[in-house]
Amino acid sequence: MNQTNIVEFSIGYEKKNYYHQKGLGQDNERDTVGPKAYLSWIWLYMPNGFFNLRAEYNEEHADGAYWENNGVRLTGNLSIPLLPQETAKRFGLLSLQLTGAGPSGMFTGTAAGIVR
Repeated sequence: MNQTNIVEFSIGYEKKNYYHQKGLGQDNERDTVGPKAYLSWIWLYMPNGFFNLRAEYNEEHADGAYWENNGVRLTGNLSIPLLPQETAKRFGLLSLQLTGAGPSGMFTGTAAGIVR
């Protein structure tokens, strides 16, 4: 966008194979495929300081009935430099980093009664 704002978008198709899953029946097969996408905005508000906001969406269509999933997640990250820029050049960067997330998922199957 400009020198202080970056926007990133990604869309793809994800395949997960769990090769070491225990044989607990066809409904417990966790191998999944499905679309995955995210949109991210990064604001570079000062040298070595940034704020990032990211929204993600994914679908996991599993081989087993218990592992279907649709997920939506919103995350935010803030990096605040603690030392003045001249001091950071001499001794190295020291930053306070704060992260927060709001996960939300919808599972269409149920894993009740499964022994893991």
